[in-house]
Amino acid sequence: MGATAPLFLELSGSARERGRRHGEGARSQVRAAVDFYTEHSRRLSGRDLADHADRIGGWRAEIGRQAPDLLDEMDGIAEGAGVSADAVLLLNARADLGHLREPAATRTEARRHRDRGSSLALLGAATGDEHVYVARNWDWYPDAGEWSVVLRIVQPPKPTLIVEAEAGQVGGDGANSAGLALAVTGLDGPGAASGLPRAVLSRAILDCHDLHGALRAVLLMPRCAPASLLLAHRDGAAVALESQAAGARWRQPDGGVLVQGDHHQDELPADLRDDHRPVIVDSLYRVPIVRQRAAAARLAVGSGGVLRAVAGALSDHVGYPAAVCRHDDQRWPGDDGMATLRSSITDLTTGEHRLAAGNPCEYDHELIPWNLYEDEDGTR
Repeated sequence: MGATAPLFLELSGSARERGRRHGEGARSQVRAAVDFYTEHSRRLSGRDLADHADRIGGWRAEIGRQAPDLLDEMDGIAEGAGVSADAVLLLNARADLGHLREPAATRTEARRHRDRGSSLALLGAATGDEHVYVARNWDWYPDAGEWSVVLRIVQPPKPTLIVEAEAGQVGGDGANSAGLALAVTGLDGPGAASGLPRAVLSRAILDCHDLHGALRAVLLMPRCAPASLLLAHRDGAAVALESQAAGARWRQPDGGVLVQGDHHQDELPADLRDDHRPVIVDSLYRVPIVRQRAAAARLAVGSGGVLRAVAGALSDHVGYPAAVCRHDDQRWPGDDGMATLRSSITDLTTGEHRLAAGNPCEYDHELIPWNLYEDEDGTR
């Protein structure tokens, strides 16, 4: 599976029960994540957990209004892991902290220290087997591999989910039993004082039964930070959104191919237009490289050939070490040795989800224990 295999957890029951099972099953991982991000916040902004009390209160109130079941789930995680509810909420908002209205120098530094990645959707017209695929590399600090989790969340009447996240988070990249998939990463732009943190918004999207509901969640729910989102459905549709705290822009597939990175590919928002410089500069070449490499999937023979083509795109080393397949390298100390910690390929047609826990150039994408479309008893 990889250098640091993620923890696999199956969660069911009420929201509170799901949270407790999460917290109990990943107790050491949740605590390690809390310790890491508390120190991470202190190092980047000089703020400790207590310094975020007002913001945490605002997030809690907004989540309570928009998704009260997810607030219950987070409180259950805190109970199960034996940490404070505020600490778990901060874990779910850790990707948003760099977008808050800190002093300019602090904010720029924090935005450089954010997770990143490359994501890809291939519709049937772009694959040799005519299946629909979503694939994604997640790049972050190597330590975070120690608290990486894969969750199967059974929550009728909502869809069953397979979510790749960090321990303590209720949402992340993933897909659901209704055939909807999501890949999400950060994006430049200012944050808002209130709104849903990215992990919570991601879960709200994955809880939807169709693409229509997912797009409504992105566009109508309040958001506290920008995000780059790729949505796809097994019926053969995909949309990429560059979502700001206020407003969003979107793109459609070209020839059945849609690629997202960490920079604005569409028209810049008005408040960035005059002096914007992308913070994650390698995204500028990663996106066209993935698009070019993924073209091989169209001529691939069978699903095995398509999987090899997609894995090849995710393993590309142009721009090494800051490549699509990113490697831990101290050449640029400001990046603190980030690397690809997780690479996944989801076949939305068959429900098969494959994962490489580390650089995909070194580890194969292996089937995880669950299929998207299986029932609670394991049947399809």
